[in-house]
Amino acid sequence: MLVDTTIRHFSDWWLIGYRYYNLWGWDMWDTCNQFVDIALKGGLLTLVCYIAILARSFGAIGTARKLVSGNQSQEWLLWCLGSALFATVVASFGINYMVQLQMELFSLLACISASSFGARQVTVPSLEAPGLGELPSVSGAAETHLSLREVR
Repeated sequence: MLVDTTIRHFSDWWLIGYRYYNLWGWDMWDTCNQFVDIALKGGLLTLVCYIAILARSFGAIGTARKLVSGNQSQEWLLWCLGSALFATVVASFGINYMVQLQMELFSLLACISASSFGARQVTVPSLEAPGLGELPSVSGAAETHLSLREVR
């Protein structure tokens, strides 16, 4: 009912928000949906920016996850951050964030930003094949094979 009423009164809030949404009907004072709350307090531009921040955060996690492929601890961290962001989005349909919860959301977004930036800085070590002048002798071949096995 809250989302439906907000959509029906789009002309009231789209520019800079709306203060008197409690007059729209019975129990409309309780904006228990974060998306509705953001729209009513800031207008359409604020709502679009909020959705864009969430979408870009999901994109950053996905890109970072691809960059750290093979590093299980980094993959696990990014998976956990993505799960927390997904839970936040799902919870936003049923709760309105107070200041304390907003600080937790900002902390999550900061962790996502730092982790995705850190993933871009990670370089994957590669094993280079020896050049033609650097081929090992037969006795050194076994030692080279053992050292490659240790690296893996």
